[in-house]
Parts: sequence; C-alpha cells; structure tokens
Amino acid sequence: MKILAIETSVKESSIAIMDNNDCYELFTDTMNDTAKSLPILVENALSKTKNSFQDLDAIAISMGPGSFTGLRVGLSYAKGLSLALDIPIVPISTFESMINIVKPNSYSIINTVIYSHSTFVYNAEYELKDNLYLPITEPTLVDISDIQYKKNSLVIYVGKEEIINTVNIENINSIILNASSIATLGNNNYDSLKTKSLDNLSPNYIGSFNLG
Repeated sequence: MKILAIETSVKESSIAIMDNNDCYELFTDTMNDTAKSLPILVENALSKTKNSFQDLDAIAISMGPGSFTGLRVGLSYAKGLSLALDIPIVPISTFESMINIVKPNSYSIINTVIYSHSTFVYNAEYELKDNLYLPITEPTLVDISDIQYKKNSLVIYVGKEEIINTVNIENINSIILNASSIATLGNNNYDSLKTKSLDNLSPNYIGSFNLG
C-alpha cells in the first residue's frame, strides 16, 4: 500500500510517501507558505519515488492541534486529492505523532506540548496502558506556566526553545514534527481510521485560532 503523508501543523511543512516499509520524506525550504510549498513537495516526492497520483492508496494527514492556517491548507489539499483520486484520508492526531516519534516506552505518563503563540501552548496528557499511550486529559490551549507536570513523567515539546525554557521541567524531549511519523501511523491504523466521509472531517484547532 502506498500512502501520502502530510504534516502541516507547524511552520515547517513536510510530506512523505510510504510504500510498504520504505518511506521517502521531504521538508519545505519555505516557512509559513504551506499553500504554495505543499503541492510542490508532493509532486517532487512522487517524481523522486517514480510514482504518480494514481498510484496512491490513501492520504494520512496530521489533524492538529497546531497552526490554524497550516492545518486548514493541508486538509483542504488532502480532501481535494481524496475526491479526485477516490481514496480515503487517514486522520492522525499531532499529539500521537509526537509520541510515535519519541517512542517513550519507559514512561507511564507523557505530557505533549505544542507551541501556539505568545506563552500559550496546546497540551494533552497520555498514560501507558496495555502497551498503548491513551489520552487521559482533554486537549487544551493554556499558558505554559499553568500546566501541571507529574513527577517522573516525560514532556514532549514542539516549538520555540525559549518558551519551554521558561518553566522548570525535569524530563523533556524537544522534537521536530515529521511526515514520516504520520505515514507510519496512517499505515498502522489504516483499517480503523480511514474515511471517505469528508464533510465532517476538520482539523483539531482547540480554543482560539492561531493564525501563525
């Protein structure tokens, strides 16, 4: 199965094409220009992997939280391809993609944090149960100083270093989001998450819109 994966929840967009266990990934060279760079990235990746749009079986996409503009553009592009190619979309939580990147199997509690604007961040907490990290709090948009960090938990953070450095956190892993993680999760969860019902498929913006 060939999956196109799209990660546009942050300013540095990326896409990946997964063909079974082989994954080819590209990052944009242009920040904050998802509408222009996304189609170019996809066409370049298809060319590099000697594929066409008609070879794709599904589109996996990061659903947020994250940049309002990036998420909106990314999902609009994915919906257009889904309709044109008659293939399903596999929606993936950006928080769960963060956990997949780190694979923190030695921690029972994970706190996922994504920078939004000013000192505000998107936040959700996960707990390890039966070898799976499951959400135990609702995703929220909060001031970073108001997050309650449990002792011996791991914080996975995406965003400006100067923001996360304003709080005292014992265990933190700062990462860069990537489309290859979205591709892996899309492939692994294809049967349970795939959908062609696009009308109700919308990004997980959470709280106030971030126009960044």
